[in-house]
Amino acid sequence: MNENLLKLSSSTIQSAFTQLSSRPMDVADWVSSNLCVVGVGTASSFCRASEMCARYGAKTKHLAFLIGKNAHQVTSTLSDGNNAWLGFNRFLTAPNWSISEWLDVDPRTPQFMTKDRTIIRRSSRTHREKPVVILNALDGSIQDFSATTSMLRLKVYCEYGGLLPTGSWHQQYREDSPMTLENFIQTNPDFYGCYKVVTASSMIDCAKKCTLNVACRSLYYGENTQRCVHMMYADALLPVAFTSNQTGWKRMAKTSYPAN
Repeated sequence: MNENLLKLSSSTIQSAFTQLSSRPMDVADWVSSNLCVVGVGTASSFCRASEMCARYGAKTKHLAFLIGKNAHQVTSTLSDGNNAWLGFNRFLTAPNWSISEWLDVDPRTPQFMTKDRTIIRRSSRTHREKPVVILNALDGSIQDFSATTSMLRLKVYCEYGGLLPTGSWHQQYREDSPMTLENFIQTNPDFYGCYKVVTASSMIDCAKKCTLNVACRSLYYGENTQRCVHMMYADALLPVAFTSNQTGWKRMAKTSYPAN
């Protein structure tokens, strides 16, 4: 087997919640033939907003995530005077202004989302690069923003992505997805992603637990320390707080989303 690739077969843990219809339109704020969006409150960080969407969907066995690549379809509707978190992010790449380096939190599209440079606007030429984007309520524009804010609570809009997968499936992982990383240690705290430390006895165990959670996008495993770190909602580099040297650590990222 290719050392850059890991494939697992596993089953999801069944939820105790009652199954709803395949499209929960009765609670949606915006619905079209191919898009369903619901507001779930406010949050002061990108990670908290992403968690709110994941939890909202999981309660009814649905996939839900921060609206991102489809935001242009509803910007006029959602511009209600309040800024809103969006799902575009670049935790995985070094701070460098390049539209082609933006990823989306939709787990069905783990590859880079190449967009026109005019779609995402820099918040200020004098400010440092930012890892996420927001919808600016003043003019309906999409601009880069910090992952956390102590001054504001931004609206959280979740996009519906269908029923969560059930049964058994093969989950594929690769070291070089969606790109080859010469160094996967993040030393810039402004670009720390939404990480979660998980108890795991091996690399396979770490990957299995990531597979069971659709919100897990990639994982890092320290073979010497047996530390398992999951990157939730958005793929990201490993914070330097875990290690300053990537020797002995392995990175794997999901390459696809399981279909029912």
